[in-house]
Amino acid sequence: MLSEKLGIQERIHLWPAKSLGDDGIVQRMPDPSEYRAWLDYWWNRESEWPACDVYPYHVPNTIPQTGS
Repeated sequence: MLSEKLGIQERIHLWPAKSLGDDGIVQRMPDPSEYRAWLDYWWNRESEWPACDVYPYHVPNTIPQTGS
């Protein structure tokens, strides 16, 4: 796994899609309350990556300009 090779496996985490919390999907799980708790854990986990004070992030133009 790439995250293992980079040594960041413990720093990244799942971010399940919002649609996975749809009641129809939750109720089809073998244990809906356990599934909901799993979703809530990942959705509410605090990121370990530093926050940025500026949003949206500014990505500098790194494409060389050609022509005149």
